[in-house]
Amino acid sequence: MSDFVTLGGHIIIQKGKAPLATGYSGPGAEPYLNPEYLRGRASAELAEPGPDAVRARHGDTILLWDGSNAGEFFRAKSGLVASTMAKITPSAGFNPAYFFHAVKHAESYLKGQTTGTGIPHVDRELLEAIRVFCPAPAEQLRVAEILDHLDTAILQTEAIVAKLKALK
Repeated sequence: MSDFVTLGGHIIIQKGKAPLATGYSGPGAEPYLNPEYLRGRASAELAEPGPDAVRARHGDTILLWDGSNAGEFFRAKSGLVASTMAKITPSAGFNPAYFFHAVKHAESYLKGQTTGTGIPHVDRELLEAIRVFCPAPAEQLRVAEILDHLDTAILQTEAIVAKLKALK
């Protein structure tokens, strides 16, 4: 593939499930992937997975499906996908790291199109209708490497700025 593709034919959406218990530290406890944890603003809360739990691996693409920031994409850490989130798995034609950057580019559009009178949520049809560029695998890998390096540089710069503000 080296063209624009519509996501609907190239993704699997798995909506997260509520765990049997949160704050659980017994056998089989796993990190619960909520937005604050994925943003790095909170520690992992352990949870007891239910039989229908959706699990993510480090680097998977996670979408905040419900809530005030619905439409926000995250790179997952290993754990249980929260009930307000969904794991988005791309087809084999996408490098997973490239896929994350491709959909992250559509984030502001998706966030602006959330629906719901009470709690906003992502419209599945709108998500599936998003078109993204899908270059050859070697190009995807190179683009992902460059964007990952830029993300790292941005995080390091933000950390330096925060330290300087603290010193001031």
